[in-house]
Amino acid sequence: MDGIPNTFDLDSDGDGCYDTLEASFTDADDNGLLGSGILEINLVGQVMNQGGYTPASDNNSNGIPEYKEVNQLIRFETELQLITFFSGDRISLSVEVPIGSEVSYQWQINTGTEELPQWENVEGNIMYSGTQSSQMNIDNATESIIGKQYRVLATNLLFSCQETMISSTKIVLADLEIPTAFSPDGDGFNDTWEIKGLNFKGAYELTVFNRWENIVFTTKNYQNDWAGTSTISSFISSSNQVPDGVYFYWITWADETAPVSGYVYIKRRKN
Repeated sequence: MDGIPNTFDLDSDGDGCYDTLEASFTDADDNGLLGSGILEINLVGQVMNQGGYTPASDNNSNGIPEYKEVNQLIRFETELQLITFFSGDRISLSVEVPIGSEVSYQWQINTGTEELPQWENVEGNIMYSGTQSSQMNIDNATESIIGKQYRVLATNLLFSCQETMISSTKIVLADLEIPTAFSPDGDGFNDTWEIKGLNFKGAYELTVFNRWENIVFTTKNYQNDWAGTSTISSFISSSNQVPDGVYFYWITWADETAPVSGYVYIKRRKN
């Protein structure tokens, strides 16, 4: 391509990355030549006595070694938000790169401090999934993750000279968010009253009552599972469903923080 035989050319494809790196060979002193120190090179350009050669990398399996193929820098198209809110539900952390990019991923957690971070690889378990993909999910999380920092390392597999891309976020407890309506009609959408940010704020008691101040639901450990049924008595209906309409709620806190109150409207789909 440039008139120099590949065996003597340090950058055969002219993409600014030494052949030794793109071929996954060792170049400790970063001079484009295999090995380090004083080198002996034979007549066909091979470095002698430095451990020999292995097959050159062809990470995209197209039959062309990476050192002979021009490769480009990859950039994130979508990065992590600086802050991710935690409300007790599944957290999905994800990044995006251009379609067709050859990238490897590793998610990490900071086990140190923000001033003195200590990043450790996240291993897949009952809490973490997708730890080596573009999206990591966090399930069954406890309040211990609040304040934690996560980041993803994304490595360009085809262009060895690109530095690893990094995107990070910090987990912050979500503000209390209480919907004013839901529709428990079994259609799989908005069937329960989903309150965000209630748990992990300390001990509490949630009470729901009707317009006549009769209690229809109460709990000290709400799991976003109330589907508009009475847990107090069965006089309302055979299925214990409360009628459509407006209901009122009251949340009291064990630490004597001011109570939170409001209303929620239940509306079922009519067949």
